[in-house]
Amino acid sequence: MRDCPSALNVWSSLVPIDLSNGFFSADFEDWLHMNLNSSIVFSKAIIPWPVMFSVVVWKIYKWRCKRIFDKEFSSPHNPKVVLTKYVKEIWAASVCNQEPSRKSYLFFDWNFPPFGWVKINCDGTAKSQGCLTSCGGLIRGDGGEWLGGFAANLGMGSNISAELYGIFHVLSLAWDLGFKSIILEIDSLTVVE
Repeated sequence: MRDCPSALNVWSSLVPIDLSNGFFSADFEDWLHMNLNSSIVFSKAIIPWPVMFSVVVWKIYKWRCKRIFDKEFSSPHNPKVVLTKYVKEIWAASVCNQEPSRKSYLFFDWNFPPFGWVKINCDGTAKSQGCLTSCGGLIRGDGGEWLGGFAANLGMGSNISAELYGIFHVLSLAWDLGFKSIILEIDSLTVVE
């Protein structure tokens, strides 16, 4: 993560001057502690160093694995630019500068189905009308044990179509597995109505 030649190349271009003193000499545990607890802000990007450090460690690992399993892969020629852009996007997505959401949420507990019954939970989603949709569902027994499930990418569609496909698919799966006493839970009032 730090000392192999490809990682060394990445870190050499990124490590803030304030950390460079012990960065390449600390033992592994001290190295992690020093970087994950730092109060330094990375460059002009105004990204906390622990965020930058964590993402870079992850990307170095991902690139290493990709080099091993994909013989045609080569690491970026300018890792500092690539990584800085990537971390800026992650940081921007995690820092909310928008108005607070006006949505309200209701929280429910999951309860076991009666003896001899199974409970199905499923959901479908689309970012907006006409966008990519997906759905998923799971089947649990009267002891809460996992009995089956699925996830599916549905292509273009709507929330309603994703919800309905999810219900159809998970009920078909339950029926194929031999379950006839079924409780179905979904979170779409529109579909229920």
